[in-house]
Order: sequence, then C-alpha cells, then structure tokens
Amino acid sequence: MNQLKLELEKLFSYTIDKKIVEREDIQQVCISQATSKIFDMLDAIGSRNQGKALSLYHDLLELREPPMRILFLLTRQYNILLQVRRCLDEGKDSSLIAPIVGVPPFTVKKYVAQGKIYSYGRLKKMLEECQETDYKIKTGQITDVIGVELLIVEFSR
Repeated sequence: MNQLKLELEKLFSYTIDKKIVEREDIQQVCISQATSKIFDMLDAIGSRNQGKALSLYHDLLELREPPMRILFLLTRQYNILLQVRRCLDEGKDSSLIAPIVGVPPFTVKKYVAQGKIYSYGRLKKMLEECQETDYKIKTGQITDVIGVELLIVEFSR
C-alpha cells in the first residue's frame, strides 16, 4: 500500500497542471516504466553502449528514480554476474547456475551471456567500485547523481 501511495504522489505531482490523468502520464512516471528502464540501462552497460546507458540513466533521474536505488541495482547485478562467472569457471552449466545464484531459471541465459563478457577479476573490481561509490556517497565525498553516473561511464567503456 505504501508503494501505491508513493506512485500516486509521483503521478499527482507530474500531472498537477492537468485536469485528466492519461495513460501516457502513468507510463511516464510509474514504477513499471522505471523498472523497465533500469533493466534496459543495465543491458546497455553490459553491451558497452555508453550513450544509451547514460540516456536511460538521465531518463530515470527525470522520473525521480533515486540514484541510490539505481546504485543498489547495479551492485546487485554485478554481484550476480560475479557468482555466475565463478560457476562458469568451475564448469557448471546453466541448469545448475540458477539455484546456486538464486535467480529464476529463465534469466540465467542472459546472466551467462553477460558473465562471459567479463573476467572474474574484472567483475570483482566492478563490485568493489560499486561499494566504494556507495561509501563515498554516504560519507559526503561525492553526490549520488555524479557517483552513479561515473560508474555507468566506467562500466560501459
């Protein structure tokens, strides 16, 4: 119910000057659109499409998606990819990876494909960079918007 309340508040703020809330307004600001953009952004980073990744990040900011939530999802993504990479290095096939990593079986193929792009060492470093950025944001050394953007630039190079 709290999530619904927050989504309605976003929608009301977005349409404050309108008399009628339209479907497009809901699609622009509600969470399903934001969640979709987050995963598209993660895919763009994985395929090293920096322009698209940054464009989607800025779209998310316009939708008032908190940069710390985006950082959390980046961190989660690279943690999963690190585990997938370890499983691949150990010779495990896709059918065994899903239960070990704790992801739905239908997503394993995508994680395996992305996991093969990076070495185990590179993924570990990316995860450490996410944690370092989180620390810098929480200690006031960098703003959340800039910190996440720098990670996206670095990871999508």
